Amino acid sequence: MYNYSAIGLVLDIFGFILIFFFGIPTFFKTPENLFGKDLILDDEAKKLISRNKYYKILAYLGFVFIISGFIFQLVGTFCTLHSS
Repeated sequence: MYNYSAIGLVLDIFGFILIFFFGIPTFFKTPENLFGKDLILDDEAKKLISRNKYYKILAYLGFVFIISGFIFQLVGTFCTLHSS
């Protein structure tokens, strides 16, 4: 039998590390969202927008890891209670 609580703890740790480095997912408007996709941007602004998308994806991935880790820990607790 797998130790679901340990798997959940590892997922939580990975999630918190991602959120520590890439921030909590936010819903702020980026320049691309404010002005639409037809806005002509210089290379520096395009790099900033692509980096913001990358950070946002990793922040959401960290959030998903935390939620799934919590679910794994709950399952592990219920499996322990029902097996005894």
